[in-house]
Amino acid sequence: MVRSVATQDAGAGAALLDALYASELRAPLETARQVFVNRDLRLDTVKGVGFDMDYTLAIYKRVPMEELQYKLTIEKLINKRGYPAEIANIPYDPTFVIRGLVVDRLRGNILKMDAHGHVGRVFHGRRKLPREERKEVYRTVSVRLSKNKHYASLDTLFSMPEACLYANLVDHFEARHAAGRGVEPLHPPPPVEGEAPNGPPPVMDYDKLFVDVRECIDEAHRDDSLKSIIKRDLAQYILKDPELPLTLHKLRSSGKKLYLITNSLWDYTSHVMSFLLEAGLHEYPSWRQFFDVVVVGSSKPRFFTEQNPFLEVDVVTGLPRPNHLPERFERGHVYQGGNIHEFERRTGLRGDEILYVGDHIYGDIMRSKKDNLWRTALVVQELEEEIQTVETHRARLWALADLDRKRYALDDAVSQQKALLARIEQDMAAGGSGLVQNAEPAAVEAATRQLRRQLDDDKRALKAVATQAQEIEAEVANAINPHWGMVFKEAHELSRFGEQVEDYACIYTSRVSNLLYYSPMHYFRAPRIQMHHEQVALSGARKAP
Repeated sequence: MVRSVATQDAGAGAALLDALYASELRAPLETARQVFVNRDLRLDTVKGVGFDMDYTLAIYKRVPMEELQYKLTIEKLINKRGYPAEIANIPYDPTFVIRGLVVDRLRGNILKMDAHGHVGRVFHGRRKLPREERKEVYRTVSVRLSKNKHYASLDTLFSMPEACLYANLVDHFEARHAAGRGVEPLHPPPPVEGEAPNGPPPVMDYDKLFVDVRECIDEAHRDDSLKSIIKRDLAQYILKDPELPLTLHKLRSSGKKLYLITNSLWDYTSHVMSFLLEAGLHEYPSWRQFFDVVVVGSSKPRFFTEQNPFLEVDVVTGLPRPNHLPERFERGHVYQGGNIHEFERRTGLRGDEILYVGDHIYGDIMRSKKDNLWRTALVVQELEEEIQTVETHRARLWALADLDRKRYALDDAVSQQKALLARIEQDMAAGGSGLVQNAEPAAVEAATRQLRRQLDDDKRALKAVATQAQEIEAEVANAINPHWGMVFKEAHELSRFGEQVEDYACIYTSRVSNLLYYSPMHYFRAPRIQMHHEQVALSGARKAP
């Protein structure tokens, strides 16, 4: 009888365990929704998760959002900076720009660089510079963004309309100049005293154009002209992800503290977060109940580098109250400003106990890694589209890998043949002993002819393989973006943006709700990295560098 009861209990326990396993969501099969790992991250050691809002929790619909920013910036250029009204007729092209580009403010160029600082693609306005012209300008120029204010990075999706407008206006004003019309208000800058002119004088002040565009788009974000329009129709501009409330609930249910740390101020934050989270789960009648701490107006990246104080926000007026704050944050209250050191002190969590999730490679990710030990997750909205394109072209990319192997072998053969021809010529000219000098002249001549034929054949084969490889690379790159190719790659190297993702993001994914399909205790293991010498040693075969 006892054994029967025990057997029944064991059976019931097994059934319960099976039901629990079945209730757990697992990582989705589609690659585009997975979380990718650069360095090991154990979620069971993470006690608090901080989230940015814009382009992180709130995923904006790119085309409507970018067109709105573009339109408002043009209006400010016309009304406040004296630009001609005709620029309002220049349309926005969402296909022209990608994240991770760099503006050369002195030359009116937009660049895409690889991880080594090599400039791979350049557009002057909307005109792509040919290889020779690109190399002439940038072969001897060190594009170091940290040390040269004349270069500006475009690392966020908020900067896409800025880049497109800049390129469009370069073309517009150069066309005006070519037609004999003025370029007001962009008169060419005066020559720098003591510097010899390099080439023809500039048509206009490209740097002033960049400053005007950036200041006007920043003003549109700052003065509420942009956000007031979004608030009137949030569904027009923001994707409402039904899995987001479930994701936050799952993290909270595992015992993790959740924090919202956004640069947006209280009024806009409240509108957006209400739209995203309220009525999502009955356990959370207010979106603020998802979070243990809410910080608005955080002024990242200064949040990570300066010592600004926290102020409590009056949620009725939206204004900060400079009153004395208690030693700890109070749940349900809203704070503004602040800094990372005071945040850690008040929450009682430090360093790698906190995972911060954001979309801005500089403001959210690089600073939180360079200046402290917070773990980092990067949200890259474009990732899903890029992965889907790669999967569509999987067979072509496998063919590209085969072509690369052939190219390595042919490169090796051509190099050896050139070296042997040089050796024959040197030995014949030098005299003395050796294989060539001791051979019959007819044999030397026959060997030379044969070697030249082999070299010519392999050169032709190498050219054909290289052409095929370039065609496949261009096909895949154009499918992602016809102007700039992949976001994460430039040719066969990592792009500058791709390198930053690899260096500063512990994990990266396309949206926050992808975390729903992983356990809150999941161990994200990075792939084992092999240097080239390890790959060669493990393969047991010779490989080209």
